[in-house]
Amino acid sequence: MQNSSLNSLEHINTYLQSIEKQNFVILDNIKRLQEKLKSLLNLKKEIESIKQEVAAFKKDLLFLKQKTPQMAVKSSSKGVEETISEKSEESIKIEQPRESEKTIGEETESVSFPYIQVFLVGSHYFALPLDRIANVYSLSPKKIKKLLDKEKIYLKELKGFLGKLSKNMKGSLRQVKEKNLEKIEAFVFHLPLAEKKEIEYNEAVLIDCEKRYGVIFVSEFLDKVFLPEKGEKIQKGEIEARVFIPELGKIYLINPCALFNR
Repeated sequence: MQNSSLNSLEHINTYLQSIEKQNFVILDNIKRLQEKLKSLLNLKKEIESIKQEVAAFKKDLLFLKQKTPQMAVKSSSKGVEETISEKSEESIKIEQPRESEKTIGEETESVSFPYIQVFLVGSHYFALPLDRIANVYSLSPKKIKKLLDKEKIYLKELKGFLGKLSKNMKGSLRQVKEKNLEKIEAFVFHLPLAEKKEIEYNEAVLIDCEKRYGVIFVSEFLDKVFLPEKGEKIQKGEIEARVFIPELGKIYLINPCALFNR
């Protein structure tokens, strides 16, 4: 009887040991799966990072192509055509702009315009000088709707899910750390001719005017950089000029620094 009980206990012990070994195997497999999953997640993050870098590279490449336009200036007296190209990456204005058309007998006045980027607000095209655009962020229309009625916002309110404010940042904020960027305040600006309640906004343009910062919410922001060759100065409030882009037509050029004087 005693031997039978001992045998039963040994069987039970053996069975428990077998279960324990199986549990170790299962736990080990789970651990390996977790490590593989972690590697896959890291790989996904790297792929997303590479995609963002490629997109940024394409944008920079486009800027470089647009940065050195060639302009021909004809001399009626000599018949010589001179080619003028821009020399400095930081110089935005045309060194020798084309002359605006005047009627015969009037003095000719040269008008130059900076490199610009164009955006759409509702059905109206506007433009900003390239060197005043610090960054552009994509946001949901629902989130923008909540920000439109504010006078000021913190830049952290422009962050998307897993996004970084510092990504592609330019101007005076380029070297600022992420945690410090989040604490910076920016004015919320509304443009003329744009009824904010009737428009769907999808992006936020961060402007930098001598270390003063503001945000303009837009329907669509065009990545392409333009250099207007025709236009007229207006100087009405924040509207600096009306320029002509062949692909888009007439566009209002905004003086972003004037927005801070409202």
